[in-house]
Order: sequence, then structure tokens, then C-alpha cells
Amino acid sequence: AGWASLISMRFDELRNGVYLFDQEGVQYGKSKIAAREGIAKCCAARVFWNIPALVFSPILLNYYYRTAFHAANPKMLIPVNLLVSTSMVSLGVYPAQAVFTQKAEISAAK
Repeated sequence: AGWASLISMRFDELRNGVYLFDQEGVQYGKSKIAAREGIAKCCAARVFWNIPALVFSPILLNYYYRTAFHAANPKMLIPVNLLVSTSMVSLGVYPAQAVFTQKAEISAAK
């Protein structure tokens, strides 16, 4: 859902392009290819940041369900689920955002 909402929110950039700048900050026009590449990288990052939550949360919670603490404190199910899920999402977001640079270079030939 994250990548789908990103595409719908940034559809105007896909249709019209994004502004291109040189290293001094001089604007050179718009590029649809640069917009497509940038949005694709954002979509990939949104997929990456869900990996810890989708992979590690079930594993950690499976171990938790087998503990004596869980058997003795069944009311802690929701708080523990919330803690593990939030931790895994937090663990995934920042590295996923760091996979791609904030500003990227694109060949003038494109």
C-alpha cells in the first residue's frame, strides 16, 4: 500500500517530470525519466522498510508465545505485540531511507 499511495501522490511528477539542477543549483528544465527513477527508488525504500516487521516480528512473537511470562500474563499480549511491531518498523525505516541518496545524479543523455 505504501508504494501505491506514493505513486498516486506523485503522479503529477510522473506525468510532467521533476526539475533538474546542476551542482551550483542552476535549474535546467524538467525530466520525466528522473521522476520515474526517483519514485522507483522511493517505492523500493518503502518495500525495504517493511521487511523487519514482516520477517522478524512473527519470529520474535513466536518465541514470546512459548515463554512462561506469556502464560502467566496473557493480558500483556497486545502491549508486547505493539512493542515488537513498533520496534521492527522503527528498525526498518531509517536504514531503508538511507539506501538511496536524497539527491541523485542522472546522465544528460537520458
